[in-house]
Amino acid sequence: LCQSWKRNFVQFQKVASAELPDNGSAWDVNPSDVFIRVNAFIERCGEIKEFLSAARCYQKIDPNRVVFGASKGLQLTEHLGNIYGRFQKAAKDIRSVKYDITDIDAEAFDVDFFAFRQKIKQLDRTLAAMLIDSYEDNETVLSRMDLMYVFEDMLKRPEIQDEMEKKETKLLFDYRDELLAVQAKF
Repeated sequence: LCQSWKRNFVQFQKVASAELPDNGSAWDVNPSDVFIRVNAFIERCGEIKEFLSAARCYQKIDPNRVVFGASKGLQLTEHLGNIYGRFQKAAKDIRSVKYDITDIDAEAFDVDFFAFRQKIKQLDRTLAAMLIDSYEDNETVLSRMDLMYVFEDMLKRPEIQDEMEKKETKLLFDYRDELLAVQAKF
């Protein structure tokens, strides 16, 4: 809606300059000057969306629903519980603020959200290291694919994606090799 409003303003600004007798000088203003507060609101909505996206991803790794296997499974599951708990604490800090998070004049949000973002980046890096550890601990293509499937949404997070991208590629090549081996036997 906000973006549409901005596009309509620019469109009517062009029409006014072409059709009004004074060449639309009354409409000759910089759109960014007109939309300072709208732009700030759009940015705030993006930050809230980032928070909700992280919350959605981290809800899926609830240690009551995700259990690791292989030799390090118990240790990794406990570590996952720690990460999940730290995320819940960071999310609670944002949810329990005493101001309206959509109020662009609430400058405390910038400080609170920056702290949240820093905590989540650290959690993402920790989770990426844990996923690599679990990947290495699982020896079969199937168990590695299961790992990728369970953490599919988390693998889209930039900090995790950077670390796991090479593992995903290797997994595809390993899967291809297994298929070729089966094909050769039959």
